[in-house]
Amino acid sequence: MHSRLISKLLLTWFIAFTTCLALALPSPKDIETEIQAGNFAKAESMLREVIAEKPQSAKAHYELGQVLARQEREPVA
Repeated sequence: MHSRLISKLLLTWFIAFTTCLALALPSPKDIETEIQAGNFAKAESMLREVIAEKPQSAKAHYELGQVLARQEREPVA
């Protein structure tokens, strides 16, 4: 009985942990890696994801502007 409870708790913890990982926003390092590799469309997508979750992030807005400029595109609201 005790081992079943522990197994259920571990399973619940594992599901919660993996869900959090799946929902994690891209890190600045991940975005910079894409920019350095010239993957501007991927970097743009990542930045828009960050902005959707954190619209107050001036850094994300700035970086998006930089990525769009490198693509010779203008920001779209």
